Amino acid sequence: MRELYVDYVGTLSELRGRGVATALLGHTLAHARDAGFERSALSVDTDNAHSAVGIYERCGYEVADTYYGYVLPI
Repeated sequence: MRELYVDYVGTLSELRGRGVATALLGHTLAHARDAGFERSALSVDTDNAHSAVGIYERCGYEVADTYYGYVLPI
């Protein structure tokens, strides 16, 4: 199965709330589908999840798994 992994989705602060990220991600997904990809995945930082999840859900993504990252300052 060919899977497209979306690494980063970002919008300049002055363009937020205008649907730019949703449009760009939708455009990317349409081209990926045309190129033969069967699914797409991405990750979201929980600190950013509140604003980002709406964008991803509008594009059809659903939460599949939850992962934790551990950091130790040394």
